[in-house]
Amino acid sequence: MNVVVDSLAKQALIASVAGKDFITNDFPLEAVRISVGGMKVTGDALQQISEHWGKGVARELFHNKNIIDRTYFDEAWWGGSRAVMKEFPRMFQVFVTKQTSRFCGTNRQLSRYDPSVLNKCPSCGQNDEPSGHITRCPDPGRRQMWKHSVAEMSDWLARTVTDIPFRYMITEYLQHQGSKLMTECSPSLPHLQNLATQHDRLGWDNFVEGRISTYYLRTVKSSLPLRSRLTPTSWARKFVRQLMIGTHKQWLFRNAHVHYKKLDGLTTAEHTRIFIRVSELLCTDLRDLLPPHRFLLNGNFEALGGGSATNRQHWIAAMESALTAAEYVRTGGTVRTDNDRPGR
Repeated sequence: MNVVVDSLAKQALIASVAGKDFITNDFPLEAVRISVGGMKVTGDALQQISEHWGKGVARELFHNKNIIDRTYFDEAWWGGSRAVMKEFPRMFQVFVTKQTSRFCGTNRQLSRYDPSVLNKCPSCGQNDEPSGHITRCPDPGRRQMWKHSVAEMSDWLARTVTDIPFRYMITEYLQHQGSKLMTECSPSLPHLQNLATQHDRLGWDNFVEGRISTYYLRTVKSSLPLRSRLTPTSWARKFVRQLMIGTHKQWLFRNAHVHYKKLDGLTTAEHTRIFIRVSELLCTDLRDLLPPHRFLLNGNFEALGGGSATNRQHWIAAMESALTAAEYVRTGGTVRTDNDRPGR
């Protein structure tokens, strides 16, 4: 009986919408009626007006800076990148903002106010070093770091998505570091070709900086494992997080290359292992640390990347100790902090 009623209700709804035979949300006794972008405001008017104005300004700014064409602005999943940014430490957010605005401290920018700085990549020597070069640099060391990030992404995709061709397409695209369009990496499957077409409208830089197409959420919906706790939205947020972290690792590695010196008595392989461990620990969620230890993730990451190997080793030891303390507390133990000591 319920099935019949539901079916009739759906038919009635479709018929009323088709014939425009339904009430609107405009009521005759309303003293004031506010519309924003053609939609009636039903909540906080100031917030909705501000968001609408901000979106319009951003659309033109991104278009004028050749970041996203105004025609495709709404195809980017803005809510996702905004939500993910809140999960990162403040200095990470500063990096993303600089990178997105194309004012990250590359030698293109530094040479503008310091004539002694040569406008070339410190790793591969390419003349002119824009922000987009960070994820494209062909230097062997930076390519090795990028391959490490791609391998992490590939492993994560294998754990969260059942669509093997989809995983293959994303991995191959990332491996080419922006030298190929996603349509060139897409298998001959309609749903992936559609995604690749939508993706290429936004392009490589938007992708690795976390501004993915909304089409990803629709594509992955049928690819999540049946018993997965992930929804398309939560999956996409984790996906964006992985992309942002990969780009940030390249920036840190680039800075480490600038200041790299073999004065620490370590081999190149040892330096690389230390740096990879730093990169892994930088991905730690603040909530995984006890409040007194969270300052470790709120420091100057650029200084950490460009400092000595000894400084990085000390930071690694402090982070691993903090993680051990947090795990001890989660399992029922107690940790004495400086404030708990006698005489404090």
